[in-house]
Amino acid sequence: IPPNPGIDCVYEGAAVARKAGCDFVIAIGGGSPMDAAKVIALLAKTDVPQEKLFAGSYGADILPMVFVPTTAGTGSEVTPYAIITNDAAETKTGIATPLFFPKLALLDAKYIKSLSHSTMVNTVVDSLSHSVEGMLSVRASALSDALAVKGIALVGECLGPLAEGTLSEEQREKLLLASTLGGMVISNTGTTAVHAMGYS
Repeated sequence: IPPNPGIDCVYEGAAVARKAGCDFVIAIGGGSPMDAAKVIALLAKTDVPQEKLFAGSYGADILPMVFVPTTAGTGSEVTPYAIITNDAAETKTGIATPLFFPKLALLDAKYIKSLSHSTMVNTVVDSLSHSVEGMLSVRASALSDALAVKGIALVGECLGPLAEGTLSEEQREKLLLASTLGGMVISNTGTTAVHAMGYS
């Protein structure tokens, strides 16, 4: 899956899944592979014309999914969202459906041990933004705020080593958990204009 996958990518992946008779989809990677996997799992079981991909009507059938995040940022392993590049609109467009919640998410900090320093910093900022935006959202609740506060605190505990590129295994685990908590937050609150501006 390329960075910021587009419509052609997910339709090609779905065609491969159908031809192979796949029983489930495993996504290993950051936001791009996980988001693409959601749409591939959907399209493998549901015939949605390309021009209606972003219309919001998807039926109820999807291949089961297992996600293994390898960044500490998107939280896509616990969200009902997939962000796909929409070349016609010259932007990224979100698709949201409860079908996109994976059956299983496997969080293991050893999979983010080899991340480059810049990727680690950028993905953690994404995670932090999810929690902060969730708290600012009009849809925030006591529960989503509790998850956000914990996520923000975990990031705060790791800021020095994150900046220096000297994260321990325990700190990587904290950042991976913070990312998942941020995903849980936006699953309830959505994101705000901050994320929409980032698409540009």
